[in-house]
Amino acid sequence: MASLVCPFVLRSSLASTDNCVAHDHFLGPFAGSSKTPDLAYSPCINGIRRAFATVVLESGWTESEAQLLRDLQLWQEGTAGAVKIIILFKLSRSREQNRVKATLLFSRYVAGGAPVMSLYSIFPSPSQPYPDPWITVDELFGGMAPGGLNPGVQLPLSLERLRVRVEAEMRQQGFVPAVTGN
Repeated sequence: MASLVCPFVLRSSLASTDNCVAHDHFLGPFAGSSKTPDLAYSPCINGIRRAFATVVLESGWTESEAQLLRDLQLWQEGTAGAVKIIILFKLSRSREQNRVKATLLFSRYVAGGAPVMSLYSIFPSPSQPYPDPWITVDELFGGMAPGGLNPGVQLPLSLERLRVRVEAEMRQQGFVPAVTGN
């Protein structure tokens, strides 16, 4: 079930995914750890690939929320902030049969400070829509935006588009979105 999210989150003309590479060169207390992201974006700047991705998506169906949060910590602290954006997508069954809850946690690295995190309910759909999360060109390219690109430009990630695509995939697999109250 987790694979249903991966193709939809970072698809753009700028993205090249790097989800088959196992990373085993984490720093500090995470040295010796190994992790393969569910989906990642690793820019190649002037023909040089970065040691770590700048954007990582981790998704969980069987993975607990606690494990996803450990993954977040590994990617942010174990890369000394090289990973600028971490997106955690969590799917879980609701109390009602075949209904699925989905949340998106968006974590932004802040140099010298705690990461800024925003939690979004995908299912059940919120009564008031959230503003879409975004990634700057600077974050996408890890502070090394190619010439001609404005580093401050915000690239929005549409929560509604994600919701529509995930719902279609869920229904194909025999599930339906959770609604408020279940």
